[in-house]
Amino acid sequence: SWRVKECAFDVDNIFFFRRWAAHDIVLKDSAVKSACTVIEGKDTPAFVVSAAVGFLCSLSYRPASRKSMLEQKVVPALAPIIRKDLPDLNSMSAVLVVANVAGHLRPEQCPEMTKDLQIAIKSISALQAALARQAFGGRFGTIWKVTLSVSALCDGVHNHSLLASNGAGSLVEALLKETHMNPIAQEHACKIALQLAFEPATRTIVLRDSP
Repeated sequence: SWRVKECAFDVDNIFFFRRWAAHDIVLKDSAVKSACTVIEGKDTPAFVVSAAVGFLCSLSYRPASRKSMLEQKVVPALAPIIRKDLPDLNSMSAVLVVANVAGHLRPEQCPEMTKDLQIAIKSISALQAALARQAFGGRFGTIWKVTLSVSALCDGVHNHSLLASNGAGSLVEALLKETHMNPIAQEHACKIALQLAFEPATRTIVLRDSP
């Protein structure tokens, strides 16, 4: 039943987020392709789509898992969910998956990651909301997770200008000033600042926004 599938994805979500060493097993299996098939299904209930997206999101935080996820066509499966921009479909988590697995790629390397998906802008907005302890896309984001996604986008030089012009500098400052902040978030905040500091244009924007 659909409820059983939802439960299976939810359990996998929790397990594989905590057990990165087990990712290779599930990536060699058909689990990712099954999740994509469920997400793309015309008759799949929203709550099952949401659970499947959450499962893929957990897998996407392990850098070594991303190449396989790209090869298994995760991005084209999630693109329609991102465009629909619905909390019931977990669209915000879909944005973070694509940021994680494809953020480093040039546009010609991942044509499915089109400008209309607004991955960089939505990721920055999600981080702003997480820092303000507010919901974005109908859900509350975990600061360190969203920071990692923005950091992954910084691996693509073509994203730098967009990230900087949408407030990445002030967000890095806020992350580093937080008294009780996850060290992973602060580590990746430093990475974001470092990446954006290499180019004169983005460096100027970052300095302006975080004096």
